[in-house]
Amino acid sequence: FAEDAETTKITIIHTNDTHARLESTATELGFAKIATLIKEAKAANPNTLVLDAGDTLHGMPIVNISKGENAIKVLEAAGYDYMTLGNHDFNYGKERLFELKDMAKVGMLSANILNEKGEYVFTPYVIKEVGGVKVGIFGLTTPETAYKTSPTNVEGLTFADSIEVSKKMVKELQDKTDVIVALAHIGLDESSVITSKAIAEAVEGIDVIIDGHSHTLLETGNLVNNTLIAQTGNYDQNL
Repeated sequence: FAEDAETTKITIIHTNDTHARLESTATELGFAKIATLIKEAKAANPNTLVLDAGDTLHGMPIVNISKGENAIKVLEAAGYDYMTLGNHDFNYGKERLFELKDMAKVGMLSANILNEKGEYVFTPYVIKEVGGVKVGIFGLTTPETAYKTSPTNVEGLTFADSIEVSKKMVKELQDKTDVIVALAHIGLDESSVITSKAIAEAVEGIDVIIDGHSHTLLETGNLVNNTLIAQTGNYDQNL
């Protein structure tokens, strides 16, 4: 660990599967309230990361009409640092998603989406220093994206094996960081191609998985093989 890192408290605030629910309802916080809560959390602890685990850019007319741009603007205004990509984030087509990536100040991370040359099409990982602690964050997108959006939306893209990619990311990050976080749109549905639980069981060295996709509410997290899996339901009902 870096000097004093063992006694540094880091807060990770996260959402997943908001499906473009920007406005508050009887059951949904809405991003005005989320932004206020983020501001309060950062005031209480400046060492705060704000992450989103995908399926964010599509789902409601207020966002769909701008093909995702309104969601990007709201995430930026609320103070988000990074997001990963969910299957529904490709619903406008990959070229539009690349446009959103280029305009966004919120970093889009995914280490297992490759083009026809086997190259990353999104930033695979970042190392973010938070209160003197080096936090490595890598993104994962469910391989189910290949068929859980229109195939034409992801034509030419490959969704690599999430376990093997996670092992590669840990190997890359373990000597450069104090903490490793997987920002994953993978989920805990046992009928899925892969689960975040399976990743935690197979891959040593991931401290936290901030998860999405299965719309699971883990109120206190789920500790698997020394990896804490956190997921907060869906439709910004929780933060």
